[in-house]
Amino acid sequence: MSITERIKGMYFSWLDARGLQARDGQKQMIRFIANVLRQEQSRIGVVEAPTGTGKTIAYAVSTIPIAAAKRKHVVIVTATVALQDQIVNKDLPELRTCSEVGFSYVLAKGRQRYVCPLRLNLAASATDVQALEGLDGAGKASQRRNVGMKYVDLMSQFRQAKWNGDIDDTPIALESSEWSTVTTDSRGCTKNACSWYSKCPYYQARDQYQKSDVVVTNYDLLLTTVRHETDLLPAAQETIYVLDEAQHVEPKTMSTFALSFSLEHVTDRLPTVASTFSDLIKQIDEETLVSRCFTKFNHAHRGARGLQGELEKLLLDLDFGKSRERVRRFRFPNGEVPDSMRDVCAQLAKEYSNMVEAIVETTDFLKDKTQNERVFEASRVQAYLDAFNSATGDLEDWAALLRDFGQYQQDAISSRWVENVSELRGVEWRLKSVPIGIDGILKEALWNRAHGVILTSATLNSDDQFNHLKSVLGLDNDNETLVIDSPFDLRKMVTFNVPAMDTTPGADSGAHTKEVISRLPELLALERSALVLFTSKATMDEVWEGLPNRVKMHCLKQMASGKHALLRQHKRAIDSGEASYIFGLASYREGIDLPGDYCLHVIITRLPFDVPNDPIVESKDEILQNQGLEGFQKWRTLMLPDAILRMKQACGRLIRSESDTGRITVLDRRVVSRQYGKQILEALPPYRQEIE
Repeated sequence: MSITERIKGMYFSWLDARGLQARDGQKQMIRFIANVLRQEQSRIGVVEAPTGTGKTIAYAVSTIPIAAAKRKHVVIVTATVALQDQIVNKDLPELRTCSEVGFSYVLAKGRQRYVCPLRLNLAASATDVQALEGLDGAGKASQRRNVGMKYVDLMSQFRQAKWNGDIDDTPIALESSEWSTVTTDSRGCTKNACSWYSKCPYYQARDQYQKSDVVVTNYDLLLTTVRHETDLLPAAQETIYVLDEAQHVEPKTMSTFALSFSLEHVTDRLPTVASTFSDLIKQIDEETLVSRCFTKFNHAHRGARGLQGELEKLLLDLDFGKSRERVRRFRFPNGEVPDSMRDVCAQLAKEYSNMVEAIVETTDFLKDKTQNERVFEASRVQAYLDAFNSATGDLEDWAALLRDFGQYQQDAISSRWVENVSELRGVEWRLKSVPIGIDGILKEALWNRAHGVILTSATLNSDDQFNHLKSVLGLDNDNETLVIDSPFDLRKMVTFNVPAMDTTPGADSGAHTKEVISRLPELLALERSALVLFTSKATMDEVWEGLPNRVKMHCLKQMASGKHALLRQHKRAIDSGEASYIFGLASYREGIDLPGDYCLHVIITRLPFDVPNDPIVESKDEILQNQGLEGFQKWRTLMLPDAILRMKQACGRLIRSESDTGRITVLDRRVVSRQYGKQILEALPPYRQEIE
């Protein structure tokens, strides 16, 4: 059977099992992906597939048979837990059940999503179980509410194989702080030296990641493995990647490879490490190696303290701008740190690296002693490892930032800045570096290595043939692209309104905010549900405070509770026949699903442009200026493409199914009064427009 026949067989079997008809957009996407992945070279494709296309099934039925024929893996990457759950618990099981193409699949998660059985056993052993066994029923039930007894119960469930150690499947709820006691990271793990290694949930899951035909994961895990060059996921050369919700690739890459350093954190952290060394030396007889490591650590610590003083003096000489919410900021032009500061940072990085070497040598000694002979009880060994390894992580991160500040790399474009933060206990100094040129990172790690890559989302094209996306991500101009039309009749389903207004945000933001406050009660009264989107928390708070109480009582504001709790509260209100209106910021433009009556009106209070004085935006602006771009041409290249995508994302919250209807209102006249506004309108789907 050919690959084409296998793809068709899987797709039509799935349709028949669900009693569905084939969708034109879905078939178009399947053909496109199959053609891209069959190419001899440059097997990279970009697909913008709007809501209603059924893109998850489309990329699954096209990539899985091709990967099976070529003996490759499929790694599906998403940005939201909701989509991961849908893929793992619904889409893939349905496809496997009704298809002749057999495949295995697994959800890949980070190490800290699994319990460490050694730590859990130690925590459970610390509880006086015998004393609890003598309590009466009421006393025992009361005692079980404490954390120690939860650990006892969890360990019992784990030993009896009633729980697999996956935190997301836990039979007993714990707070995040309680979980942190019984999980570990790569530095705190003794690997095969641990007596629980063969039963470790993480290592059992890790084995499944390498063996499974399809791996579903998130961007954080994928990019962390790329940054640290770990072999957690299948090798890129043996993988077809599907990057769903691909608008997150740029910000997730920047955040994963960002570096930061706090002088105050260092001051608090290092004395604790020194005291851990001192305590360890008192506890062991064979202290020669540990004493030598402690001496090395202390020598580097003394050197670092002197250099930190020099660095702080240099920071005081910087010309900081005005304070914004207790933060003053200085950004280095073109990301270039002055020579004097660069030298101090380079020396300081060496001292931190020397401290890391001393700690690592000590922890290796402890692990070796634990494996070959009993020095003291396992709980004490683990306590020392935890203290040392936590410090190692901080020191390595600080050294990386300081090395970044301490050397000039012409080919590595980064935004570098310093923050002076006013805290209750004094001033805190923070140094930050964020890569701007992520195209090189992605080319090296993914595009040039992967067997194939499909990038998809409902919003990727800035009405420029994907040129902005390709430039930012480092994709080649000849990589294949596809835009699929919406399957919905949006002209009939959506009214897009821009009311006449007396103010515009650019001319007088204060007056515009007041006009938004005056107009919202009437606009909200049009429907019993709405999503009101803001570009800044300060404006959202001001509008919220300015509304009449009779309106405010039906409004739910972001950050008043967690997103999931807020959405549940909103849906309960709508289900009970009440009115409910969500006030949200950027994170509410995407990744939330409010079908039917849950969202009948999307109100966009202001065009979603980047904040001009953000250091990353300033650095991007600087790069374009160095390339010879000026004025509107520079602004159009930097600000407009992202604003178009954000508008498409915001508008996309309204229609989630073929039965949905509603209205979109934009309270920013620039969308019709400015030339770039017309470009934004042209990039949006074909809504029925009512421009006043």
